[in-house]
Amino acid sequence: MTATSVKIAKQATITIADTPVTPGSRVTIQIPVARLYTHTKMTMPVHVIHGRRPGPVLFVSGTVHGDEIIGIEIIRRLIALKKLDRLKGTLIAVPVAFPGGCLSLSLDCLNPKPPKNREKALKNLRRRVKSPK
Repeated sequence: MTATSVKIAKQATITIADTPVTPGSRVTIQIPVARLYTHTKMTMPVHVIHGRRPGPVLFVSGTVHGDEIIGIEIIRRLIALKKLDRLKGTLIAVPVAFPGGCLSLSLDCLNPKPPKNREKALKNLRRRVKSPK
């Protein structure tokens, strides 16, 4: 009887907002988005669970509108799941996609045209997420 070897594909390290995320790790990255009038830095937390083995990438976001706060709790419960320790692929979870709106529990706290701001923020996030080559 001969032994057969099975090669298990390994996941590559990814980089989000200049932060490398190695396979098998859980990282929370604070991406700066603005400064408040008090000069306090406002950040957008991005939770990354990068599995040891390759697979799909899932992006989940909550609180796209400031008054939709239930998404924060849903993502908190999602990233707490122990099953994710065996994840194949990557989970990128942003509990508060529009921090300014969440801060005031309002859709239009920073600008009367928030969809343009949200689109710009999501475009900036996509630009900061670099895929392995």
